[in-house]
Amino acid sequence: IDKLELLKDKSKLEIKLAGISKEELNQLTERLSLITDLMHVYDAAVDTYRIEKRLDVQNNATDIFKQIRSKEYFSHLDINEQFGLSIITSSGKKLDKSEWRSSGEEQLVALSLMGALNKCAQIVAPVMMDTPFSRFDLKHGERVLRYIPNLSEQVILLVTDREFRDGDEIFLGGKI
Repeated sequence: IDKLELLKDKSKLEIKLAGISKEELNQLTERLSLITDLMHVYDAAVDTYRIEKRLDVQNNATDIFKQIRSKEYFSHLDINEQFGLSIITSSGKKLDKSEWRSSGEEQLVALSLMGALNKCAQIVAPVMMDTPFSRFDLKHGERVLRYIPNLSEQVILLVTDREFRDGDEIFLGGKI
């Protein structure tokens, strides 16, 4: 679009604006102000809801994490605005993913987040997990197995014989 076209368009719009009565212009201004106010209320409500849900997910993830972790110096989980989790130690130190000591700890945090998101969801949904115990030592594997029935009404596990040994079904509390 060249300058001449823009000037023609501007001229046409100015003519249309000049044809609007002052009363109608005042009504439109009031309506625009009301719409702007409504947008601010809506945006604030969405922000409040997002913060509440993020805190609900953080609290639920922390509850799950406390049930399945074995290291007592891990205090709780902290969630950021993108729903990423950090481990907080009992001394208050924040451990981000790069500072976690093992892939098993990473898997515990991921399982905690998955369980929390499912608990906070507005619908009931099954949870499906593929090789959920591959990175755990026996102690963590047992803790996770005991917790799994609490993840959802229906949990589907795809496991290998190395992950799920004879006798492990006892940890599921009869919920197979």
